[in-house]
Parts: sequence; structure tokens; C-alpha cells
Amino acid sequence: VCKTIGFMEIKLIPLDNMRKIFLELLSEEFKKLSPDDYPMAMIIGSFINRALSLNRGFITLKNDNILLAALPLVRMQLDNCIRLFAYNCFENRDSYVKWAISGERLSKQHDFQTNEKLTDTNVLKKMDETYPLTESLYKKTSGFVHFSEEIIKYTAKSYPGDRTIHFSVGYYDEFSPEAKRNIHVGMELANTVLYSVAQKILNELEQKKDNSSAHYE
Repeated sequence: VCKTIGFMEIKLIPLDNMRKIFLELLSEEFKKLSPDDYPMAMIIGSFINRALSLNRGFITLKNDNILLAALPLVRMQLDNCIRLFAYNCFENRDSYVKWAISGERLSKQHDFQTNEKLTDTNVLKKMDETYPLTESLYKKTSGFVHFSEEIIKYTAKSYPGDRTIHFSVGYYDEFSPEAKRNIHVGMELANTVLYSVAQKILNELEQKKDNSSAHYE
């Protein structure tokens, strides 16, 4: 499904299909890996498990029109993307696995090529080069994780030609149809990126296994 975001047309995976597609990816790729790759596959599976939980929460909140609570889940899904994409900044699979199970903050690690700290900002910039719009989506949704002017904007509103301010507090969040669509597309973008990153890592591990097998034949 191709959708236009800003001036770009991006092939997004529909959110309703993500569970099936993520599970198929794990099922198909896991059996192609060597036992040495199982810890990395387990970590990818953990990312996907969290992603599916976030998706279920997002869909529930969106359907109930509780969008101020749904929006931070888009940012959390991007956090998944950042931490899995960071795999590319480690020297090898084992060093990434060691970090992932250590519980240490990612920002304490360094890019093995540039020696830059792996802060969210630095990894996000690298990710945005491969997956455009992720950086802008991250910045936009960050305003809904902590209290900011974005929260005020959707609580106190003004309209062109109207000199009054409309202040609304209630059970439902008032978002325009376009805003609701953009929020949904943002979650689809985050999921599509996560799927792509996971797929590339699994394919790389499979390729290394094949090369290793060919070397010993």
C-alpha cells in the first residue's frame, strides 16, 4: 500500500497486517539461522513482541478516540526502531547481543566506525538516511510523551476568523480527520521501518551462515 507523506510516496504495511507479517518473518527466517545466531533472533523477537503489544494498545486507544494517549505509543515504536537499527553501529553481532542483554543505556556505547556516542539523536540521524521521515516523526511525537505546547494546542484551540479560544477538557480527544489519519500513518511508518530493519538483519545473518558453510565445503 503506497501512501503519500508530505512530498514522498512510501510503501507502508497496513497496521492490521503487522502481526501476521512479523510472525511470518520470525517463523521463516529463524529456521534458516545457525544456533550461534539464536540469541540475536531472540532479541529481534523481543522487539517484535513489544511492537505487537504497542500496536494493540494503539489500536484500542485510537478506536476509543483517546489519541493523546495513543500518540506516545508511536514514539515508543520509533524507540524500538532506533535500538534495533543501532545493530548497524556495532562491530559485530556478538557485541550487539552483549549490549542488549546487559541492560546498559545505548548512549554509553560508541559507533565502531566513527566513535560517536550512540545517543538517540545520532542513531536517528543515521536511520533517517535510510528511512526518510523517521527523524521528523520522532520529533513530532516527542511533544506528546512529556507535557509540551503540543498538549496545549489540542486542548485550547482557535480558528481563523474567530477571536475566541475554545478550551475543551473531556473524555474524548478532539482531532481533525486529517490529524487522525496522520497519526495512524505515523504508526504504520514506524512499524514498516521496524519490519525492514529486522528483515535486513536476519537476511545478513543468513548470508553469513551460507558464506561460512561454503568456506568449509
